[in-house]
This record gives sequence, structure tokens and C-alpha cells, in this order.
Amino acid sequence: MKKIAVIILSAVLCCFATQAFALDVEPSINKNTLQVVISAHESDFGPVNVYIMKPGKDLLKENILLGLHDMKQVIIDMEQSVLEFGFGGTEPSGEYTVYAVSANDTKAAKFTYLNDEDTISALIGQIKSTQTPYDLISENTSVFQVDQKYTDVFLGFSQTQKKHFDTMFKAKRAFATKAEFEEFLISCTVLTDLETATHTTILDRLKFYPVLNISFAKYNNLSATAKTKVLKDMSDMTFGALGDVKSSFDGLVDYYGRSSPESTGGGGGLGGGAPIAKAVFTPSEDEENTNNEEDAFDMQSFADLQDVQWAKESIEYLFGKGVISGKGDNLFMPSDMVTREEFVKMIVEAFNISGGINLGTYADVDENQWYAPYVYAATSAGIINGSDGVFGVGTPITRQDMAAICYRSLQHFKVVLPAYSDDVMFSDINDVAEYARESVLSMAKSGILNGKGNNMFMPYDNATRAEAAKVIYEILKFAKLG
Repeated sequence: MKKIAVIILSAVLCCFATQAFALDVEPSINKNTLQVVISAHESDFGPVNVYIMKPGKDLLKENILLGLHDMKQVIIDMEQSVLEFGFGGTEPSGEYTVYAVSANDTKAAKFTYLNDEDTISALIGQIKSTQTPYDLISENTSVFQVDQKYTDVFLGFSQTQKKHFDTMFKAKRAFATKAEFEEFLISCTVLTDLETATHTTILDRLKFYPVLNISFAKYNNLSATAKTKVLKDMSDMTFGALGDVKSSFDGLVDYYGRSSPESTGGGGGLGGGAPIAKAVFTPSEDEENTNNEEDAFDMQSFADLQDVQWAKESIEYLFGKGVISGKGDNLFMPSDMVTREEFVKMIVEAFNISGGINLGTYADVDENQWYAPYVYAATSAGIINGSDGVFGVGTPITRQDMAAICYRSLQHFKVVLPAYSDDVMFSDINDVAEYARESVLSMAKSGILNGKGNNMFMPYDNATRAEAAKVIYEILKFAKLG
């Protein structure tokens, strides 16, 4: 067939065109096909030979044997005919030429093709240079061979996580080949997910990733208090590599496995001597300034804060620090009520309080529930004490109880509130329970607490999520001053 084609072509190239036809070439690389559409100016045009020539080869006799990629003949008995050639994958990259040859005419069209290897190399080059790697990678996840569980996590990142991923990715870009990129993508995905995990979610995330190669046998044998400390410290860390996660976890498990609750105190954190390998702790006090641009990726602007502008800064700051979380779909639900256990968790997270064991103080606290470590820690610190052997699980927290818990938290850390105004006196102050009255007055005089109109404090009203965030944010500012 090739010899016949050469003979026909030699004759054809010496002839003048008496009939004309149009040639259009449309390669479909994704489907591994090259589609050639031949449009003639009249029907019953007759046979046309179509040649696909490799890059750098034209339709000359000496090129046919080495330069021909494929050839087909079509009988044009209508104004348009379509041919499909197997194409894509391993063919060399470059500019190909499609020739259509009839008895009286020859037309040519060119197209550029990148094979799979060169396409990926070009894409990796773009990813290395772009300022928004997450967007470019998310558009091309099907190109790379990454386990679906990591891809699903990556594609499910929140806006905060996307920004953190971009920051981490651009700081390193430690890859050159496809395999190196895929390994680096998994690493950045896992580290980003762990960076934004909280004390209560990080254990599930650590177990989710087999690439971390973590054994939980020793951890499972720890006391509830020690487990809480391990997870709290892990959630406070930023890791530079996957290996750092395992070494830090193992080091914390060993450290708290040897330490009694009393040896580390009740103030949370590692105290001294915990062996952490290559881990970077959360920013220092100066770096935690809410105006610090480097903390920008920790901030979140929820979509439903329009009516609580007075609490917006507080909510975004505490969210960025992992003290509070949203309700899904980028919503904070600022007017929702806060249960007693939810508020205690916020306080424990905000002040980094650890320690505490189940002394059987509360009949309604299940030690297997998520809130138990927080309740035990706050009780041990003297911040809460319940009533008649009951904590009040599931009960919305009242404004006076919120004030009492916040005030005791400040006292625990020996923070003395200034009295900016001695004239503050709510008209319903006598309605405030005796155990909470000093708390309400002291925090009002320092400007932390406000009334709810008509000079009323409304001590038995339930606190909203926005109110809780605002009060915690304000006492944290005083705690830093103290």
C-alpha cells in the first residue's frame, strides 16, 4: 500500500488542480483519536488519500517509509467526510502534517501534539511557577495518579485550607518529575488538613492517612488526660514534613506516658521537656496580633455575620485559632444558642487548659463523649462546678453562667480586671444569682459585658454563639495583658 501511495503521489504533485476541496483537521487527544474532516465543494468527488506525517517530515518520496504515521483512503460521495485515526499517548511530540491527496489536488493542514509525558512535564512546569497552584492542580487532578482518598480531601478544602495549601506549596515546590510531584501533592494535602484540624478532630485525621505510618498502640494505653494533652499539643503544631508528624506524635505519647497529670500542671501545653522533632509551634504572642498579614489564611469571613458586625472580629479571630468552628456551608449561625458543654470547650481551647480526670463529680457527664475531657479540665481548674452533682449537659448556657465561667477563667490565670467605670449597675442586678453577681459586675466595669437594653443584663437569657465569641475574645485580650 505504501509503494502504491508513493507512485500516486509522484504523479499527483506534477499535476495542476482542476478540482478543489477544503481540508479541516481536528485532533482529539483526550480520546486518543485524531479526527480529520474533509469538506469537498461537490459530491461524488471520488477517492482521496489522507496521510499523517510525523514532525519534520513532508510528503516527499524519501520521507514516506520513515515519516508516515498512518494513511487512509476515503471515497467522498457527499460534501463532507470524516476519518478517525488512532492517535495519542506515546507518539512523539511535535508539529504533525495531514495531507489530503486526490487525483487532481493536494491540501495540507498542520497540528501540534504533546504526548502524555510531555503534557505532564509542561503542566508541572506551570504548577511550579503559578501563584495559585491549588486552582491549577484542582483542574488537572485526573492527569495524576494519586490515591482517590487524598484527591477527595484535596478537592474538599475550604477557602482557608486552600490558602494554607498555596502558602506551603509555593514555599517548597520540591519536585521535578511526575512521581515526585504526586508524592509532594500528597504531603502538602495531608499537612494542610492536619494544620487546620482541631483538638477534637485531629485523631481521626491522623488515623485516616496510612502514609503517616503511625502506630496507635501506645496511645491507646494512655489515660484520658494524657490522650487529651497529646491531641491538644498535636493540634497546636505546624509540621514541615510527613515524617515530623509521626516523630512528634510518638514523642508526645512517650512523654505524657511517663508524666503524671501533676507534673505538667493545669495550664496546658507541653510544659518543659516534651520531645518534639522538627515541629513548629503556633505563633508567639507578638505574631498572634490579629492584624498580622501572615495569619491571613487563618481568618474566615462567614457569610452570615452581616447582622452581628459587633462580633465579627471576635468570631473570625477565634475561628482562626481553632477555638470555635462554623456550622457548614460557610455559615456561623451567630444567633444559635450555646450549650454549657460547647461553651466550656471554647474556654478550654481559648486558654489552652489541660489536665483533669473523671472524679465522678457529674452524674450526667459520659466520659466517652467528646465534651468529657473539656468538662474534666475546667472542673480541675476550678472554673466550673455544676449544681447538685449535675453539669447540665445539653442545656443552653445562660448569660450569668457565661460571665461566671469567664471570670473564674481569668482568676485561674491570676488576671486582675481594671475597673474603667464604677458607675455600672444594671437595673436587674438583684436578679443575678449570688454566685455570678461579682463576675457580672467586674466584667461590666471593665467593658467586657454589656446589657441588652433598658439597662438590663437579663441574667437568665441564653447566650448566643456571637455573644459567646465576643466575651471570650475580650477576656483573652485582658489575659494577655495579665
